[in-house]
Amino acid sequence: MKNIINVLFVFLFGVNLYAQSTLQGLITDKKTNETLIGVEIYIPALKKGAVSDINGKYIINNIPKGKFKIQYSFLGYKNIIIDVSFDNSEYEKNIALEQTLLQTEEVIVSGGGYKSQHENAIKIETINAKVLQQASEISLIKNMAKLPGIDAISKGNGVATPVIRGLSTSNILVLTNGTRMENFQFSENHPFMIDEYGVDHIEFIKGPASLLYGSDAIGGVINVITEKPAPNNTIKADFSTKYNTNTQGVNSNVGVRASKAKFVFGVRAGLSSNIDYTDGAGAVVVNSRFNQNSIKSFIGFNTNKSISKIYYQHSKMKLGLTVPPAIKIIDENSRKNSVWYQDLTNDFLQSTNTIFFNKLKTEINISYQNNNRKLLTDNSKPILKVVDMKLQTIQYELKNTLNVNENIDFVFAFQGMNQNNINGDAPDHVLPNFSLYDLSGFGLLQYKLGKLSSQIGVRYNYRNIDIPNVFTDVENTLETNINNNYQNLSYSLGSTYELNENVLLRANFASAFRSPNINELSQNGVHGTRYEKGNINLQSQRNYEIDLSTHFHFNKFAFNLAGFYNVINNYIYLMPTTDTTSSGMNIYQYSQDNSVIYGLETSFNYSPVKWLSLNEGYSYLVGQKENGENLPFIPQNKIIGDLTFSMPTAKFYKSLKLKFSNEIAFAQNNYAVSESYTPEYNVFNLALYYSNFWGQYNFDITFGINNIFNEMYYDHLSTIKGLGYYNIGRDFNIGFKFHF
Repeated sequence: MKNIINVLFVFLFGVNLYAQSTLQGLITDKKTNETLIGVEIYIPALKKGAVSDINGKYIINNIPKGKFKIQYSFLGYKNIIIDVSFDNSEYEKNIALEQTLLQTEEVIVSGGGYKSQHENAIKIETINAKVLQQASEISLIKNMAKLPGIDAISKGNGVATPVIRGLSTSNILVLTNGTRMENFQFSENHPFMIDEYGVDHIEFIKGPASLLYGSDAIGGVINVITEKPAPNNTIKADFSTKYNTNTQGVNSNVGVRASKAKFVFGVRAGLSSNIDYTDGAGAVVVNSRFNQNSIKSFIGFNTNKSISKIYYQHSKMKLGLTVPPAIKIIDENSRKNSVWYQDLTNDFLQSTNTIFFNKLKTEINISYQNNNRKLLTDNSKPILKVVDMKLQTIQYELKNTLNVNENIDFVFAFQGMNQNNINGDAPDHVLPNFSLYDLSGFGLLQYKLGKLSSQIGVRYNYRNIDIPNVFTDVENTLETNINNNYQNLSYSLGSTYELNENVLLRANFASAFRSPNINELSQNGVHGTRYEKGNINLQSQRNYEIDLSTHFHFNKFAFNLAGFYNVINNYIYLMPTTDTTSSGMNIYQYSQDNSVIYGLETSFNYSPVKWLSLNEGYSYLVGQKENGENLPFIPQNKIIGDLTFSMPTAKFYKSLKLKFSNEIAFAQNNYAVSESYTPEYNVFNLALYYSNFWGQYNFDITFGINNIFNEMYYDHLSTIKGLGYYNIGRDFNIGFKFHF
């Protein structure tokens, strides 16, 4: 009873009832033995860290009892990741960092716990904050689509949704700090409401992840990890802005972070505003304008036995729709969204709490999301606002990680989600009023035996969908109700074998599932420019995927090769029928077939000398139904690469880099019946990165040219290709970031 009371006091009031550990040490260069200033030391599980001072020393206080990974990071040096078991004492870890020409592994969180990339049984790729800052595409989703296996379906620049190995929308999950984003992702025209402001890095699981995240993670997961707190006892601030000439786009954000021994705080605000873009043929893509802004904040409390953080995000998007009715009436190019646009608002509140009991770590997480989706058309309609839906979602999780010994961890968790949608007074109900209830539990065993790291797990998921009123015919006269229960088992088995210190072999087999979503069951009306009809008889999707991959890494060279085969039973897709409405509009209906998606991805990084690096990636993908027909939204096979020249540090700059990049897309001959042939294209880009100090402050300047030769090209996943608009033409951009 006394222990329970103590835990409650620690959790609720932060009372110091337990002793604490301290980690300190000295950071040096392995070759020269010189001390290193500004090395980042970070404990991901505790979300706290420090930076080495002018003497190369660091100290982190208030570390609870338990085993934690410590990551040491410094630009131009190999990351060091070590495990330390703390037991209420002072620990000294002196670290010698080794210079490297290639980016090294990091600690990732999406694979069931805090692991280094080489320890994970599944390959998890990352894009860090520095890469995002230097990225030159106008939207975050487009900047993600630079990794093999990652693409984007887009209606211009503002309306974009990610694709993982040919699967998108309801077949993948986008998370923020491990919590799924819920804002009507039932269509390729509905983007996830995320942006790059305040992002530390983004993690990508390519392949089934239902074991960890439940229904809808059938194709993979994108986990957006927010920025780290400021190092202990510091205040950090920054301001950045970027301008794109093609869209006269302004993208700016400002943030402040502060940290004391047991308290962290941060707030950030950002905005983006763009006019209609101009394509490679010089045509203005009517109503592709978009505006968005967000405010993000966090506050955290640390004791020697617990960690609690609260995150709040408010996001607002106004996204123009390039559709025939808008093209007919818009005759000026401006930033203002006046007709035919989506007005989206999302509020996201998340509480994460971790309590440490020696070898047991307990996480209690809860979140609330309130998403309001409006569609505004034009004055020719009876009412300007034709859609007004409010989706409210509560998610909760109790997760326990038991460190059995140095080689075995066991994770067991219970998760749930309650969701309901309410239509406002707008006339069109794209989705009916509904409620959804999820409950699940899973267990994951992770163990290491010599050079072999493995994991095996199983998950049970129960879902109830209740839709009181569903119209089953086009005339909206036949009505029924849906109250369906779906339950499934998911499982996964995978291993990584370290053949030697330079070669890794991975194998993973996973089964995942997805229940049909609300629109697939019940939609019955005009959506965009077509009439879409649901199917109340749809069954759950289930897939079985095998992944095999290998990874080679040396000081100057790294190579990755991955192949996968994904069998999807009862794959759900939207296809045109031969029927039309009374007004002559084509009717599309949801159907399902057994299908398969398979392919491979490869990448290599080569840096023969310190000032030169070459990176190339290739992705190959095939998606077909059982009868041999092609699946929709399968991206073109692509080669994406860059060549970077890094100049030696000089008096006038700290860092200076010049990067040439290009994207080669092969012709898409294997298109679905609802699509058309897409020819090949080759786009070249150029970027210059400059970094220096102004007094004691650091600033960065970026300058770039996208689509240097103003290529006229279609991406196969562009939804405005059928209107005759090419992808964006030549675009100059300049960016500035100042660190206080």
